[in-house]
Amino acid sequence: METQALVHPAYLSLLGGHMTYLYNVYQFSFIRI
Repeated sequence: METQALVHPAYLSLLGGHMTYLYNVYQFSFIRI
């Protein structure tokens, strides 16, 4: 339970960062067009 409590927020943080990266790339490509 303790390890899962630590891993879950880290996973959400990583997922959030990945989505932010994709969003920035999408905006950049949209502006470029």
